[in-house]
Amino acid sequence: MEKEFKEFLNKNFGEHITTKLLNDNKLSLKRGDANNIYNGDLEGNKKKVIELVESEYHEKINENDWAFDFPGWIGELDFTKVNVKEILVIGMEPHIGEGGRTAQVTYGLRETADNDFSELGEHLGNRRLWNNLNAVFNNDDSKYYNEETYKKPLDLDFKNFLEKIYITDMSHFAIKGTVKKTIAFKDWNNIRSKNATNYISETITLIKPKFIVSQGSKVTGFINKNFDFAKDGDLTFFRKNQDGIYHIILPHLASGNTNNFWFPKNPEKREPNIDKIKKQFDKLK
Repeated sequence: MEKEFKEFLNKNFGEHITTKLLNDNKLSLKRGDANNIYNGDLEGNKKKVIELVESEYHEKINENDWAFDFPGWIGELDFTKVNVKEILVIGMEPHIGEGGRTAQVTYGLRETADNDFSELGEHLGNRRLWNNLNAVFNNDDSKYYNEETYKKPLDLDFKNFLEKIYITDMSHFAIKGTVKKTIAFKDWNNIRSKNATNYISETITLIKPKFIVSQGSKVTGFINKNFDFAKDGDLTFFRKNQDGIYHIILPHLASGNTNNFWFPKNPEKREPNIDKIKKQFDKLK
């Protein structure tokens, strides 16, 4: 499966991105400064998007600059395991603005140097995501909103938890900047959903997760519809498919003050919200 995984990356991201981010002789992500790894070839990106998207959209694609979210994980992928990674987290799409970046690792899930995970804390949305996942799956809701936390070595328990995760996006490419301003939103939805069906299907087949966590209602709806997830007994927050994979149904994990589930006006309500999920999750362990 190692060969198939490399072929999957080259097909979906192009060799120009894959060789910059994937180590040559093992299935782990390269370390190093983000500016050296993420600044790259916009023309190569455009050619790859044209390969992936139907011809009716090629003119619009040529009018824009495109960026990619590369999958994130820690350590070396082991395809002999029943679950290559236990938890597959799926976001919506890249959000890469102006500047030199043409690709990045999704939500910063990579080791940038020996025991250095500072990219996890690069943005507030990143920190919220990792803290909320840690609260749900690892019973720890204590300390990971602070950017300074990620500039120090992580405690072993949190690091071990992160090693269970593989993260990607429903659409692993998007226009640099704001999509709505540069391409019709209806067209973008079509491009995104058509590409996502094959991309996510192949990801699930390769990674063989036990749990899938969706970021936002659009991703949740897409996963439930296309991969036949249905309600499983009295598990409010989980759906299950015929392959025995559980899909966790939660409000957007990286959202901010607009989300009353993760950030209620009364902070004391947060713990009971998370406890409800934990109790259901404990039944599935």
